[in-house]
Amino acid sequence: MCGIAGVFFHEARPDTADIIARMCAAIRHRGPDDAGQFVVESAGVGMRRLSIIDLANGQQPMFSPDKRYVIVYNGELYNYPEIQARLIAEGQTFATRSDTEVVLKAFLRYGEECLNLFNGMYAFAIYDQRRREFFLARDRLGVKPLYYSTLAGRGFAFASELKALLTVPGFDRAVDETALNQFFVFEYIPQPRSIYQAARKVPAAAWLRFSPADGVTTRVYWEIDIHAAEIRDPLEAEDHIRDLMRSAVRYRLVSDVPVGLFLSGGMDSSIIAAVMRDAMAPAKPLSFSIAFAQKSYDESPYAQLMADYLGLEHESSILSEDNIVSMIPEIYSGLDEPLADASVIPTFLVSQQARRFLKVALSGDGGDELFLGYDTYRAHQYRSFFQWMPPAVCQAVGNMLNVFPPSDKNLSWEFKAKKFFNAVKQPADIANVLWWGAYSYAGLGELFVSGARNFEEVFEPVLRLRDKLKGADVLKQISYLDVHLYLRDNLLPKVDRTSMANSLEVRNPFLDYRLAEYAFRLPSSWKLRRGIGKYILRRAYQHALPKQILARRKKGFDIPLTPWLRGRLRPLLRENLSRTVLEQNGRFNRGKIQTLIDEHCAGKRNHRQLLWPLLTYHLWQKKFG
Repeated sequence: MCGIAGVFFHEARPDTADIIARMCAAIRHRGPDDAGQFVVESAGVGMRRLSIIDLANGQQPMFSPDKRYVIVYNGELYNYPEIQARLIAEGQTFATRSDTEVVLKAFLRYGEECLNLFNGMYAFAIYDQRRREFFLARDRLGVKPLYYSTLAGRGFAFASELKALLTVPGFDRAVDETALNQFFVFEYIPQPRSIYQAARKVPAAAWLRFSPADGVTTRVYWEIDIHAAEIRDPLEAEDHIRDLMRSAVRYRLVSDVPVGLFLSGGMDSSIIAAVMRDAMAPAKPLSFSIAFAQKSYDESPYAQLMADYLGLEHESSILSEDNIVSMIPEIYSGLDEPLADASVIPTFLVSQQARRFLKVALSGDGGDELFLGYDTYRAHQYRSFFQWMPPAVCQAVGNMLNVFPPSDKNLSWEFKAKKFFNAVKQPADIANVLWWGAYSYAGLGELFVSGARNFEEVFEPVLRLRDKLKGADVLKQISYLDVHLYLRDNLLPKVDRTSMANSLEVRNPFLDYRLAEYAFRLPSSWKLRRGIGKYILRRAYQHALPKQILARRKKGFDIPLTPWLRGRLRPLLRENLSRTVLEQNGRFNRGKIQTLIDEHCAGKRNHRQLLWPLLTYHLWQKKFG
């Protein structure tokens, strides 16, 4: 695991080596074990390394035998031994056991088609010194990040994180206003946009080529087939799911350093724990969880139950209102793009906890999106029953729910009911965004002094996928949207930034592309049955997990922000959303925000989901705006 960076300038610059050094210094946390860079004329690449595989010989940048090509690589290619064996059979030789060398030589042999062979999480760049071209690529599910900029026509730059691009001379920090509007609706910024006009994300499952003559070209090399023929035998499906998960976990245990596990006590991490324990026997995996004093948020008893059931060594840390105040500045000073998912905080803490013992941990991300675990999938089933209601009636019902006192509980019934009725009359894809997100389109118009940008711009990440979804059942459509938006652009960046801030590599067995493809061949009725999500997973692992785990409903990895924003976080909220701060920014409706703060702090309304994006945006602006 590494952080990578590179530049190309159309005009010669004597300071190119210094620029690469500054870019790499900005992402040192991604790889504290080693560093390297290569500069030729007006181009250069650099990296920071977290040593996981072939600790002695995996240094980068790495060169082709003729020195024409140079690679910097971030991630893990899980099936590199098979690809290496194939290349050896075709006459290639290898000097290391590193997957970096396999990626480079596979590219030399097969060109961009090599990506079709790869099973892993990765982002890499290869520079062709003869043609003066860069080739960049990201893994299929988008686990590893990669940003780029054309530097206002002056050249090309890329990096694992935006903060490295900010060190490039002349990088324009002007905010992308459409991306900002999308942030306040989605709570994250969907690819390919970034918070800056001058930077974009390399899309997941895509490659990018830059040449001085032709500029930037991108191509998608893999897509989930939402219309693939469905499996007909549920028992066969259960067997195949177990086989795929066993293979995915074994792949992700390949390491020259110890591997642990994030264990929440939910279905997904418990399945991984069970498979991992069997694969590592007689060794005992080390697992980690977060505890809360508030019972509606606390999953730690289930994590401990699962650890005891499997005989794991388990560590748990408590996240309280007292220690969150000191943690927030540390966490958000490292987030170089606004992200309003409050589970950033416990994810940072569990990563910090794990890093005291090891460098690699497995996580259960992806299971809910692939196997319909979220409450929103049930909401889409119920939605059809309310289509006969006039929109005004649905809105009135939503408004009537405001008479109930706001609850501090995690995903309380009145919170979910209000969200449901406020979006139930929208098309399914838009309703899904509004159920997940913060501001409605109307609310967005009230938030900004200038009003909202047009509807098509704000919801473009959803609208562009509509043609691909036609003909699929609604639950499969929403699952596809969640994989391509919520997972790729919220959950995975959250886990990457918080884990790498602690120099920890996190691997995700559910995001093995073979399992993702297979999941979309399963009928939705096998995943969500009689209101029970992940039904086929429960069936497949009914003999491997305790009944208490199998019977649990999805809880979600959230924190008690509602009471904390009225308590220890209240001064932080008022300081960062003060009249002076808002006047200096100039974008926001001060009166609207003051009303939100006053109502929330007085306990009249629960505005946690509207206030937290505002607070996190202004924390970002302080450091990176």
